[in-house]
Amino acid sequence: VNHAFCDNNNECTSNLCDATTGCSNPEIVDFCDDSNPCTIDVCDTSANGGCINNGAAANGNACDDNDACTDNDLCFDSACAGTARDCSDNNECTTDTCDQVAGCLHSNVPA
Repeated sequence: VNHAFCDNNNECTSNLCDATTGCSNPEIVDFCDDSNPCTIDVCDTSANGGCINNGAAANGNACDDNDACTDNDLCFDSACAGTARDCSDNNECTTDTCDQVAGCLHSNVPA
């Protein structure tokens, strides 16, 4: 079977040739996935390399910046970021800090 015969010159699709059913060119799933949740990934043969990873299209989408010190994470210009988390426990006997992995920490103030 000669798959080259079914080449549709579209890097976004597979070129399949079957002796019974003929040519088919299914889209390659995740061909343009850049693993960035803050981009909309599409295949466009007019684009360089066939992929467009559009950050502006994802602006405002919820995401996770993997920082326990931020809340309300949103995409903006291909990046995920959130607002600083308020770790205050309103207790003057503790020092309030934030660890990017553990989140809010409250340490006793030495006497």
